Amino acid sequence: MSRRTKYIVFSGIIALLILIFACIARGDGLAFQAENDLLDYEGTDRHYTHGTGLTYLDHNAPQWSWLDDLFGDRKVDASYSIGQLMYTPDDIGESELIEDDRPYAG
Repeated sequence: MSRRTKYIVFSGIIALLILIFACIARGDGLAFQAENDLLDYEGTDRHYTHGTGLTYLDHNAPQWSWLDDLFGDRKVDASYSIGQLMYTPDDIGESELIEDDRPYAG
């Protein structure tokens, strides 16, 4: 692993730790999601194959006046998510488009 790659990984870990401790201090939530069909019991690599995501739950979200009109004076929570989902066709060895199958997507 190059020195630059190590620096990027280390910086990412530090940033994630800062985010985690900030969430704990504010009483907010943070969720990391990782999915993979690596352990697929059928031994296939098709359709939904991988997903990664990060969600932040803000218990102190700003409240808009139109929400008061709808729901009264209530506490508002908000969640913000970012992620990626990946899909593959049935035959992952085929490089040409398979018209009646899911294309590679991510």
